[in-house]
Amino acid sequence: MAYTALAITVFLFWAGYTVVSEHIPAPDATDLLLQIPPTGISHMLHEKIAGTVLEDLLLIIYLYVYLASIPMAVWYAVFREPNLAARTLGALAVLMVLSCIIYTAVRVTPPHRVYGENPLEGTMQRRWVNDKMVLPSLHAGIVTIFVVVFWNARNKAVKWFYTVLAPLVWISAIALLQHWFHDIVTGILFGVFSILITRRIERHLEHFVRNVPERQAKIWLALSILLAAVLAAARMV
Repeated sequence: MAYTALAITVFLFWAGYTVVSEHIPAPDATDLLLQIPPTGISHMLHEKIAGTVLEDLLLIIYLYVYLASIPMAVWYAVFREPNLAARTLGALAVLMVLSCIIYTAVRVTPPHRVYGENPLEGTMQRRWVNDKMVLPSLHAGIVTIFVVVFWNARNKAVKWFYTVLAPLVWISAIALLQHWFHDIVTGILFGVFSILITRRIERHLEHFVRNVPERQAKIWLALSILLAAVLAAARMV
């Protein structure tokens, strides 16, 4: 119960920040980033896949498989391997806090705005996308966390699912003009760093969760679900 409430709280932090950060000014580092050679790989890849079946497959991975993989990972950790729950949720929380600090400090314009074409235009996910949340890539960071956490999972299918999914998400984010090459690299590094930090505080987090009264956890969960629903509705309007 407490872990479920904690999972929704992590989502709430991210969803709330996507709304607030749109109104926070930050210096733009896009011109500086464009001077680094590997940056142009996103446009090159998109030109090769545009209008092909491969683009459709990458869209499915980026829009649906990736999004579905997050609640799947949390559910598996909380209900199948509780010993991994603190590490999974803690790392996600650390990643989001660190990333949001960077997003607030500096802004990077995503490739689809620079090149004036967006394969995701018209999709439901566009309502949730905040173009200030580019460097580092949360997509890259989140799947990196899942790969590391589930590498020793008892269920080998879970381990290999995320091991295969991670590079596909990295490639799709670049080829679909949602992230620059450097966003993915920094996202991976932030994901690994978040795991390292969480391992240092894991025992404290587990102790905290174990000592949360069930009644308090239920109230926390109910309020979290309500706030999540309100934020989701606000983003969809």
